[in-house]
Amino acid sequence: MIQKNFYKNIGLGLSLSFLFNFGLTPELTLKAQEVKSSQGNFRLEKLDQAQKIDRSQLYARGGQFKVGYAPLENQKYQPIEEVLIESQFFETLAATLNQVFILPSDINIVFAECGEINAFYSPDNQAIIMCYELIEDFAIFSAQYAATDEEWIKSTLGGTMYVFVHELGHALIHVLELPVVGREEDAVDQLAVIIASEAGEFGELMAIVPATQYQLRGSQADARNVPYWDEHSLDLQRYYQIICLFYGSNPSKYRTLATLAQLPGDRAQKCPAEYQKLYANWTQLLQPHVRVDFSSQY
Repeated sequence: MIQKNFYKNIGLGLSLSFLFNFGLTPELTLKAQEVKSSQGNFRLEKLDQAQKIDRSQLYARGGQFKVGYAPLENQKYQPIEEVLIESQFFETLAATLNQVFILPSDINIVFAECGEINAFYSPDNQAIIMCYELIEDFAIFSAQYAATDEEWIKSTLGGTMYVFVHELGHALIHVLELPVVGREEDAVDQLAVIIASEAGEFGELMAIVPATQYQLRGSQADARNVPYWDEHSLDLQRYYQIICLFYGSNPSKYRTLATLAQLPGDRAQKCPAEYQKLYANWTQLLQPHVRVDFSSQY
């Protein structure tokens, strides 16, 4: 069934990328490898947000997900860049996504300094920008709770991956011209949880780490300074939405999670149906852009 295979393959790609590129690696040498164009990578001399892409030319040849690393100015981020390049985690993930989606033009995945803790999708460059400051923030946050180095790496990457899939949702909506009813930020949060729910143990970290951050930030926020005008839902709303949908993906398995997260019972009752509805909605949007030969492989 293409619907189930589609999400499971991305989720499996996430978990296997971690297992083989991080989990089974005795140690990462922290020595950066040169990013070669023959490997489908590229280097950006400058991240120019004003540069426009001629999409009409790109549509004629089709597209792929490609990974690149913008030149560093602050060398404190060099260890993060080296680990990413050495592990080839995102290159492996990009290869999985290329096996799943039919793209009219390229979607670039770029790691860069942003001057702030952030990640975003740039429509002008058709690029998902993953900021080193964001990865550093997840690493600092995860260090407070991880008992071992392995847990620390998993937690850091799990949080980073949730944000990546969120931005992937923005990229797919833009490049595939998908219709969105409601707030786009909520819609891509939902996609991130759906994919996380199919990524096994690693997917649990993908959901729990950002949810915990939202819960802590929301609990500490001063109501006078809450940006009610923002396009994102409030932090506590995003927290409960992640918990609700993740619980709804498998209520028997995640009953304890819902209890520990203090998800109200009347809300919990609605979560399985809500998850199934959103799962079906996203499937209907994405299914026309999934490769036919992919669906026949599983």
